[in-house]
Amino acid sequence: MNQLLSLPDLGRSAFPDFAPPSCVVARFSLVADPCAQLLARVVGALARLDLLPDALRVAVLPDAMRVDMDITVLTALQAEIFAERLRMTFGVRTVSLDLG
Repeated sequence: MNQLLSLPDLGRSAFPDFAPPSCVVARFSLVADPCAQLLARVVGALARLDLLPDALRVAVLPDAMRVDMDITVLTALQAEIFAERLRMTFGVRTVSLDLG
């Protein structure tokens, strides 16, 4: 008595205004206090959202730490929201976002 319910093939013409969100290349660049705990907070922000960056670069300077990340699985809106979350991280001085 197991019957599969089959739905009719509506094709794309049934939803002409629907377009799936497109991902962008989001390049985050942040300057923060030179602290190992802060680096862990930044990586933790990625982990909480199950994000794996395509590239992650860290440069420790005498008075600051620079973290550059490239992420390609976010929409433009999601990238803006994530940048704002990074800005609220204690010890982060500036966050810039470049959408490619």
